Amino acid sequence: MRSMRQSVAFAVFAGFLLSLGAVGPAHAKAKGEETAAEKVMYTTGAVLSSVVYCPVKTIYSIGGHAVGGAAYILTGGNKQTSRRIFDNAVKGDYFVLPSHLKGEKDLKFVGGSE
Repeated sequence: MRSMRQSVAFAVFAGFLLSLGAVGPAHAKAKGEETAAEKVMYTTGAVLSSVVYCPVKTIYSIGGHAVGGAAYILTGGNKQTSRRIFDNAVKGDYFVLPSHLKGEKDLKFVGGSE
């Protein structure tokens, strides 16, 4: 099995190779339209960011389960208190998407009630 360092290096190298293939003659593009190279860069950035972000969010979620369970026990079965803790820890985004990097969508680490 590859180490984490080798996997990240491979992803960066693959993104670089894909972006080379996307470079061609200059074409006028419509406003708001992305080139293939930009799509590759945003996707590669999202994948590399998710490599760090996803485990951190998962650990936070697991901790929220433990704290929410403890709050339920310590408050004598108060579901409302533990529900708020669960919602804040569990809801939210677990992966970074290209739309997050472009600023089109907010990245929500803490979920909260909707």
